Amino acid sequence: RLVIGLDHSDDGQTVSVADWLYVDPTVTPQALDLHLRRLDLIACVDQLSQGVESPIGELMARVGPLGVTRLKLARVLSRTGAIVWLDHWLVGLTPAHRAHVIDSLITRSGTRFIVDRNAMLAPFADLTWDVSDAGR
Repeated sequence: RLVIGLDHSDDGQTVSVADWLYVDPTVTPQALDLHLRRLDLIACVDQLSQGVESPIGELMARVGPLGVTRLKLARVLSRTGAIVWLDHWLVGLTPAHRAHVIDSLITRSGTRFIVDRNAMLAPFADLTWDVSDAGR
């Protein structure tokens, strides 16, 4: 519960869009709705054949690979936890979407450690490590 990542260990067990969006019990409808709206994903969910009861594959096919990243970010931003692991999280984000994610991360309350390979959060961080040469 402490670590939040783009993927969830139970993702493979989900069947419907609702199962996938709410795979973690800390996701609240209010938070999820906010982030889905700010990342321009509400229309994609609204257009599904059975709404949130539609198969998860239908949503993934509708949004494509870059949209899946935005869906995962909306879910991450809606969860609670102190460690946020966002590996390559900027892939496919528009400047507006990127700004929303960065603002959401820097205004999160509580202790947090954010893995940010793109160094987009460096100007806002209290402490950063460059581990690009780790293991050499």
